[in-house]
Amino acid sequence: MDNYNKLKGFMIFDVLFTGLHDHGKKDDYYYISPHTSSVTLYSNQKDTHILFDTGSFFHRQKVIDGLAKHNLTPADITHVLMTHSHMDHTANCTMFENAETHINRSMLDHKDGICKIYPDLHAKPLPLDVEVFPTRGHTDDHVSYFVNYQGKRYCIAGDAIREDHFLNAPPEYFSFHQRFEFLESARHIFESCDVIIPGHYQIIDGKFKEKLYKKLLIHEKHMFNKLSVKDKIRHVTRKFITKKSSN
Repeated sequence: MDNYNKLKGFMIFDVLFTGLHDHGKKDDYYYISPHTSSVTLYSNQKDTHILFDTGSFFHRQKVIDGLAKHNLTPADITHVLMTHSHMDHTANCTMFENAETHINRSMLDHKDGICKIYPDLHAKPLPLDVEVFPTRGHTDDHVSYFVNYQGKRYCIAGDAIREDHFLNAPPEYFSFHQRFEFLESARHIFESCDVIIPGHYQIIDGKFKEKLYKKLLIHEKHMFNKLSVKDKIRHVTRKFITKKSSN
């Protein structure tokens, strides 16, 4: 992780902290603790300072301390780009009183209170050449962001990438369609970048990335084999149309 937290140059690209996620069950409820998303800073060290996700409320001080290492405060953040609306990713968004807050097709400017909604996600202006791509599955509103930095392509993936879902399997509470979307979104990420910064757990690259990708393909093949012939044809056709439209 240190290799990514200490990259130097005109731009700053720093994983302030990686996400935590542990869980269990007690009597009549399921619990998650500790629980926070990763938080990543991308800055031109001038007038544009971006945060990808904001972490959970109980990790607010970690966000402040991480920014302070770069001589920044929450008031300096100009853009907050969130991957999805779950609280462990969004709970601290109100800290950034001068920021534009982006989630999916929407953008809220904290300075004037105007919310803009862009029917075309890709038409929404994002700073510093950040790219956004819909990565449904974990949630319907989920997006992931891509950044090109010092010769590598990074994906701030949010919960579109969960290493435990590949090493084991997508959770049973996901519907069949949701699992399929999750795996399809994940495959796009794995095939489109060099380094993945997930919402939880360690940064993914190199041999570990290759290992997870192979696991993903096994899960995807297993689910594809469960489809009816009609659904298989529909799925392959949709993939072809999607790939053609993205070229």
